[in-house]
Amino acid sequence: MTRGSGATAMTPRRQLLAPDARRAAIIEATLPLLAEHGPAATSAQIAKAAGISQGTIFHVFGDKQELIDAAVRHVLDVDPLLAELAALSVERSLYGRLAACADLINGHLVRAMPVLMKCGVPDEQDPKGRLMAQVRGAVADLLQPDAASLTRPVEELAGMFFFLCVAGVQQVALGDADARR
Repeated sequence: MTRGSGATAMTPRRQLLAPDARRAAIIEATLPLLAEHGPAATSAQIAKAAGISQGTIFHVFGDKQELIDAAVRHVLDVDPLLAELAALSVERSLYGRLAACADLINGHLVRAMPVLMKCGVPDEQDPKGRLMAQVRGAVADLLQPDAASLTRPVEELAGMFFFLCVAGVQQVALGDADARR
């Protein structure tokens, strides 16, 4: 359209998402806000981050707490991480498997830990550390081909390796929090 012709430029309509995709998009947009503000993140901030109206949030989620709970469940979902860890078994070198494993675990934790630190983990979400045990088991599976050359049992080493990853990410998260004060 030409300037001054009285006609307005048409903006393209946003593509409608299927309900599951819309739900996932809102959760993804909410995660950084929960990592920064925790439950104090406002529905206005969430709507802006997701590029939607506030009403859309409450059309998809009954209330803000339902959205927060869905976001916490999302970061607690270790199934994608377990699949990525299992795919590392094709790497022949122990060093290669562990380096890639550390990268994957750290990536998951960097995304999940700030949300969990601000929002908490409901006990019913992970009774008795089942999720951590699954990840440690996946690390043990990666160590198993080299078990004969290791000086400790693979389960013990897997636990040590996993908790070193957790401690490293937690140190960065807490260090960043200390630097902001």
